[in-house]
This record gives sequence, C-alpha cells and structure tokens, in this order.
Amino acid sequence: MNIVHLSTSTTGGAAITANSIARIQRVCGHNSQVLTRSTALSVVAKAKSRVSTFISLENANKRYSQVTHFSSLAIELESIWDLKPDVIFIHNWFNLLREKDIISITNRTPTVFVAHDARLATGGCHVTLGCRNFEIGCKHCPAARIDWLASTAKASLDSAVRQFGKYAVVTPSRWLMNEMTGSSIITNATSRKVIGNPSEAFANYEEFTPSHSSERFKIIFIAASMNSAYKGFGLLMNSLSLIDANQEFISNLEISIVGSGITERLPAFDPRVNVNFLGKQNSQDVQRLIRESDLMVVPSLSENYPGVIGEAQILGCTVAATNVGGIPEMIEDGVTGYLFEPNAHACMMTIIRAINSSNRSEINALARERALLRHDETRINHEYEEVIYELIKS
Repeated sequence: MNIVHLSTSTTGGAAITANSIARIQRVCGHNSQVLTRSTALSVVAKAKSRVSTFISLENANKRYSQVTHFSSLAIELESIWDLKPDVIFIHNWFNLLREKDIISITNRTPTVFVAHDARLATGGCHVTLGCRNFEIGCKHCPAARIDWLASTAKASLDSAVRQFGKYAVVTPSRWLMNEMTGSSIITNATSRKVIGNPSEAFANYEEFTPSHSSERFKIIFIAASMNSAYKGFGLLMNSLSLIDANQEFISNLEISIVGSGITERLPAFDPRVNVNFLGKQNSQDVQRLIRESDLMVVPSLSENYPGVIGEAQILGCTVAATNVGGIPEMIEDGVTGYLFEPNAHACMMTIIRAINSSNRSEINALARERALLRHDETRINHEYEEVIYELIKS
C-alpha cells in the first residue's frame, strides 16, 4: 500500500510522530513516506507564509502562544499525486496546505487526520485551555486579540469540512477526542479512533539502561520552546523558588533545561540549586540526558499525549506531570509516576515527594512495562491498518 504523510516541519512532535508511523508502516510492508514543506518556495509563497506566521504570533494572547487562523500553500500538490497514494495522512497543515487543498485531497484520496492538538476543531487555537467557544463558532475568543479573526477562521473551516470527502480522525488520547467532540471535523468524519503515538525510544528499548548518578538528584525539563506559556516553564521556575532553603537535598539538586527560548527575568531561588540551560538538543542527546536524570517534570497547562512522557518511562526516568489533558492516560499517580495540579506550590510539593520516595524503582519498572504496551509498534500499525481499510471500504 502506498501511504503519504504530510507534515509542515521536519521537527516537533507532529513531525516525529509522522516519521515514526511511516517507519513502522515500512517495516510492516507498506510503501510509506513523509512529505514536508518545499525548500524551493516562490517569493510569493514565502511572503504569504511569513505574513500568516506573523499574524499567528501577534494576534495570540500570551497564554495561548500562537493562533493559526490562516494557512498558506507550501508544497506542490503534484508531488503528492506523483506518489500515487492509496491513503494520505495529514499531521500538521499550517503553512503547508490551504483549506481548499485539503478539500481536493480528501475528495481524491482517503485521508487520515492525525490530530496532535485541537486546531481541527477551532478557529485557530491549538490549545483550548478549557474553552468551548468552538462549539458556538469561536465567538468571544480568549486566545485571539482580534476576536473576529477567530470566528471568521472557524466559519471558513466548518464550510471546508462540509466539502471534505472520505476522512478519518485519529487522536492519540481519549481526552483530545472528547475535547473535539461536538466540532464539525468529528461530526462529519467517516470514522474516528484513538491510537497512541509511537515513541522514538521504543525501537531500541532493550539497549537502554538508566545511568543515574547517586551524587546529585537530577531533574530534567524538555520543551521545543520555553516561550510557549502553556508548556509551564515559568511554573517550574516558580516552584523552585518555593523550596525551603532548609531542605537537606537542596544543595544536591540539579535542573537541566532542554529547549530554545528566552530565559530572562527568572524568579529568585536558592543559589545552591544548579540550573543548566542546555538549549536545543538532538534526539540522541535528549535520550542520554533523560537516562541520566532521576525525575522529568512536565508542568504543562495543556497537553494531548506528550511524547517525552512515554520516552522517559521507557528510559527509566520517573515522571511528575500536571493532571491535565491526556497526561492521566499515561500516568497513574503514585503507581507509574506523579500527578499534580498546574500550580507552582503543587509542583514544588510533588518534586519533594519524588525526592523523598522510597519506591521510585518500583514506580519506574511498572511505568516502563505499561509504556512498552502503549507504544507497541505492531499494535499501532494494526490499529492504523484498521482505520485505513475501513476508510477504503466505506
């Protein structure tokens, strides 16, 4: 079977998932490949892309980081048809496809939307943070500074969805499927299914062994951009400032921050806490840093199915994360990790709880066992094949 995956970028969560699913499908006998933005865009196409990106950043209220109301075309559609796909997966279409291009694709080829966020249901916001305004046309949008841009984009998307051909919607978490329920993209879907994302760590998990140091307690935080407010970097830093200076462990605490972004104006915390800003790292170095860490903190205000959690669990690192979105589907509090409410005090108390825990090795063992079941690649391929065959037969 010829399968084509479309994703705007070669980096980020959507791109990692697209490449991982394509790799699994190739192993299972399919001809599967990933297409991204063309490197030879025309001057006009580049200008449109820059304008839509500028609007997406400037019109977003800080908590939401970015709202993508409009999208430009950045791929030659003929390059897709040249591959003669039996099915097309769309992972991320901002500044890759326009709505009219998606209409054309879905009417020509069965299409699977892999939803990595809520964008398919809204007028531009990728994270809803509890907002249900997309059910009433994204009016009074809290994410957008210019309100009518969101409602206009939502009306345009709903109109496009009504013209789509055969398509399925797959979400990695039950939470996101429930979050999008009531939207036109779910209502009009030929089929819908929850399938967990693969993990980059799964393929070689037998080679991975934790390499924790007994000298220091190492915490790691990972985000593509620390400037995305909902990723919780500020929450984590504020939690460190709340740790009592009399705590015995404080001089042995080491924090590694992985990701790009501005790190100015940090809150004051005990100078004995060693904080290392490591910037952007490649996947091999990220896996090494995770294996060397005792605790990964995921303090997000909104998450779908964060790949770093599954990766950490497979690599033997304890995870403490906010009790939001799809995270509780990956962590059982006190059994396979730790959950906390999204505020600095709760984060601080959970860090202390993890440091003082006497059964982290048991937690890590069970977390790894369950993560390997969740990310089993044979099962993931089988579930996607079921979605594809259901689409083709419909």
